[in-house]
Amino acid sequence: MQLDKGIKKILKITGIFILSVLAIPLLVFLLLQTNRVQNYATQKIASILGSKAGTEISVGYVSIDFLNRVVLKDVLIKDWRKDTLIYSKKTVVGISDISYKKKYIALSKVEFEKAYVHLYSDSLKNMNITYIIDNLTDTADTASSRWIIMFKQVGLENSAFRLDDYYKTKQDTGVNFSDMFLDSLNIRIK
Repeated sequence: MQLDKGIKKILKITGIFILSVLAIPLLVFLLLQTNRVQNYATQKIASILGSKAGTEISVGYVSIDFLNRVVLKDVLIKDWRKDTLIYSKKTVVGISDISYKKKYIALSKVEFEKAYVHLYSDSLKNMNITYIIDNLTDTADTASSRWIIMFKQVGLENSAFRLDDYYKTKQDTGVNFSDMFLDSLNIRIK
């Protein structure tokens, strides 16, 4: 009789353990499928990246579909002067492969819709994007600890690009490469 109670108790504990091992990952997966959790996680990641980059990075909304397609809305990255560096009304990222062991991410596509990119150089000829890249690049990283991100296709749809040089000159004819504004861009790069 005592043995039966012991076996029942062991079976009950084993059953609870197995159910927990299966239920917890399933619960986490289901929670990650909700917009509220996705948006919360995205805001935290944007805040961490912005802090590391020394600037403001924000995302208005995110939707992750089965971990292979990410849609971001109202993505804003400011430069060190608090001016808009990159804004995208909608960004769609297709993820084809992720390897944590090999430290790479393969993106099938990155599409920016109604995006605005503003690059400028200051009086010392430093580009505004260089400040962010330098802050995000950890000089202590070794080549083996860095992640590789591969892009198969990048696209701009109904987007604009502005390039300002502090030492821009007025030019009456031709292309002024020190003061450019390109509007209504529809580009696909493979």
